[in-house]
Amino acid sequence: MNIHVFLSTGIYHLLTRKAFKFPIMNNIQKILIMVFFMSVTIFIITGYIFYSYQGQFEFEPSIWKYHKDYVDINTNWLGIIAFGNSIASLAGFFLFKDKK
Repeated sequence: MNIHVFLSTGIYHLLTRKAFKFPIMNNIQKILIMVFFMSVTIFIITGYIFYSYQGQFEFEPSIWKYHKDYVDINTNWLGIIAFGNSIASLAGFFLFKDKK
């Protein structure tokens, strides 16, 4: 038996059995968990990009008036937004918990 056929039938069997059903979470919590993991992934990727490609995402305030001694400013805005989004979705996960 081919290993690919075995894996595909095994995955099909798991999905048709509904083995991935989470009865302890409601739909809002499932969405918030997906948003959390997506935001953490974006935060890690953008952090790596801004760390490894320094100088390409610079904002030079020297083009503004009245700036004499300046420092290059690199701000990972997408990473900051993703980090805030992950904190908010994690807090929302606990706020939307079903009350028993």
